[in-house]
Amino acid sequence: MTLFKCARMLFAAPIRLIFGIERKGVENIPAEGPVIICSNHLSNFDPVILGASLNRDLKFMAKAELFKNPLLRGIITAFGAFPVNRGKGDSEAVKKAIELVKNGNALTMFPEGTRNKLGGEPGRFKSGAVLFAYKTHAPILPVAIIVKGPVRPFKKIIVAIGKPITYDELNFKEGSAEELRSVSTILRERVTALINENKF
Repeated sequence: MTLFKCARMLFAAPIRLIFGIERKGVENIPAEGPVIICSNHLSNFDPVILGASLNRDLKFMAKAELFKNPLLRGIITAFGAFPVNRGKGDSEAVKKAIELVKNGNALTMFPEGTRNKLGGEPGRFKSGAVLFAYKTHAPILPVAIIVKGPVRPFKKIIVAIGKPITYDELNFKEGSAEELRSVSTILRERVTALINENKF
């Protein structure tokens, strides 16, 4: 049993209680096999919220700065995170992400690339997530974290999980930069729809 799975068994229910998490669409989570989970990004709590809400061992791309602290590095590495140097074309991180997906893991990404503290509709999605889908033929699972105001404990949060978008539905042809941007826009629209459908 992985450390992530042990932690989820012990702490998922208490975390959902503390954060007031209501899950919608849990039945849409693939029980096994490769998947790329894509969520909007509101706060530093988001990986914890998703880890407690999704019934899978999750792998995260995390900014390299978080790995400078040895203690934090040990903790987040144990829970499935690996570093990426943002904005520098980190080929090693890309290779690692593709390898994880091809090996049947659930790779979790925040395509906005940074936190959108104001909430509402997500910002522009970068192309990394759909590039990995193109390279691996894995489905993409759209997820939305919905809250009124800032994310904090003892406040209602909805985690809405959409239906997986299959590789065939993404309609890739050549994987050009323009095509990746277009598919990223479609993914953003799916996440935005989840937000709008589950507002409270």
